Amino acid sequence: MLAADLIRARTARLTSLLGIEHAILGGPMAGVNTPELVAAVSNAGGLGSIGCGMMTAEQIVAAVGRIRELTDRSFAINLFITPQPAVDEAQILRMQAKLAPIAPSSACRGASCLARSRRISREQFDAVLAARVPVFSFTFGALDAPRRQALRAQGARVIGTASCVREGRQLAELGCDAIVVSGSEAGGHRPTFAVPPQAAQVGLFACCRRWRRRWNCR
Repeated sequence: MLAADLIRARTARLTSLLGIEHAILGGPMAGVNTPELVAAVSNAGGLGSIGCGMMTAEQIVAAVGRIRELTDRSFAINLFITPQPAVDEAQILRMQAKLAPIAPSSACRGASCLARSRRISREQFDAVLAARVPVFSFTFGALDAPRRQALRAQGARVIGTASCVREGRQLAELGCDAIVVSGSEAGGHRPTFAVPPQAAQVGLFACCRRWRRRWNCR
């Protein structure tokens, strides 16, 4: 198959999968993009995406409602799937002592702070499920089986985010419908989760080529 034919075939497969006209995905920029931008991308034939990692559950529900007022086309919701660290109270106390002289109001709150983070993450995902979104994407980790199954039961498409071949393969084995690859050229933070950051400093085209060679990707 010629390269142009292969690209066309992959593009057709992706657009059909996501219910869009053009293989263009709007970046889910948490704290920056808006329902209006999401709807504009979707109405133009792409996949509008909104980053909800910094939103409360109520804000997610409101954002999805506004998107649906503006478009009847496919769109995506993105959340951060970050590993939750174990609580080391001794380490937290040492950090509190260091912070107290310069920023007493910013002192760590230990286990209560981590418990709040877990609760917010759970409430965010519950809001996404309640909204029954057509496409769900995630970054900074791998979505666990119960949440994947809950999304599948609603017919949602699932997109993971990787910064190296190992992460891409892990997400593919989890059954993601599509994978967004973030090369080292990407600005700001990247979605690295399975390897040390220095091991994921691979350019986009090199990463895609390694993926195809090592896993016989078609």
